[in-house]
Formats: sequence, structure tokens, C-alpha cells
Amino acid sequence: MKGITFFLLLVSFSVLHSQAVTLRDTTNQYDYIIITVPEFVNACIPFKQHKETIRSFILESINIPDLNDDDNLFETGIVNSLFAIQLMTFLEKSFSIEVTMDDLSMDNFQSVNATSLFVERKQNN
Repeated sequence: MKGITFFLLLVSFSVLHSQAVTLRDTTNQYDYIIITVPEFVNACIPFKQHKETIRSFILESINIPDLNDDDNLFETGIVNSLFAIQLMTFLEKSFSIEVTMDDLSMDNFQSVNATSLFVERKQNN
């Protein structure tokens, strides 16, 4: 990789800027080097949109002030089995997927992240 220059997003002491560097440069004094590939970023866009749509539906349906993407909706008592059915119906209509009997696992719907991943899997199959 000698001589190959990457454009990286560099974060140093709360300063955010782009700069061309080599990965072997040990004198750059940066705390973090974050490498992003445009294809990866573009592949994440649908997942992000799904998360926002699912989070909005949950927040509009249930009166809670805040919801973290990894909050377990069932263990925390945020939702019940009736809401789970409403959520599945919403997912089928919003994302043009079919929730089958094989999909009826709490793991698929336990959080915003889990539900978003479930939608991604269904749309990619």
C-alpha cells in the first residue's frame, strides 16, 4: 500500500475536516481515522430510511418521549402483542413485504434496529 493515498475523514480534538493522508503516517496526531467507502454509505441509506419510518410509526402510535434504536420494545413494556400485530401490518403495507409464520419471532421485532434489519432481509430475498 506504499504510496497509496486515501481521502479520509479525520477527527482530532473535536475538529472535523477532510485531509489526504497515508495510512502509514504515524505523525498525523489524529485520535480517529474513519474510512468510508461510497458504496457502503450508499448501501446504508435504505436501512436508515427504514429505521426512521419505523421509529416514527412507533412514536406516533405510543405515547413515549424518546426511543433508542436498541430499546427492547417488549421487555420494557413499551408495546404489547396487539401492537406487534399493528406493527407487522404497518411493515407489510409500508415496505411491500409479507410477514409469514416463519417470521413471527420476537427477535425480528424487539427493537427499531431489529425490525429495520428484518425489513432489509425481507426486501433482499
